Amino acid sequence: MPVVPMIRQRVESLLVKSLKKEIKKNKLSTKLQLDEFKILFNDTYPLFSVNLEKKHSNLTNSEKLLFCFTFLGLTDEEISMILGVNTNTITKTRSRVMQKLNIKGVNSFRNYVLEI
Repeated sequence: MPVVPMIRQRVESLLVKSLKKEIKKNKLSTKLQLDEFKILFNDTYPLFSVNLEKKHSNLTNSEKLLFCFTFLGLTDEEISMILGVNTNTITKTRSRVMQKLNIKGVNSFRNYVLEI
């Protein structure tokens, strides 16, 4: 692997670890905190949100947030802990999204999110 992509991959990995650590520390329960998360996420992954909006402008804010957390590799339990909601809420939201996008299976959904 060439050096530049390897360095970029390492930097992204460190950013994801840092971001996961920060969001696990604090529940993102207020609108201000969610807005701050979105800004940090968009600064770190500027193309993700743009591509998501281009492909799926009909998604709700909760569904878009699920895409972001899934992209970061968080589990349902981690997402529910961060948002202060029941794990079933995360499962139901993902099920609705998968139905909207005609995606079969959680692994297919995760793969789809990573391709955006």
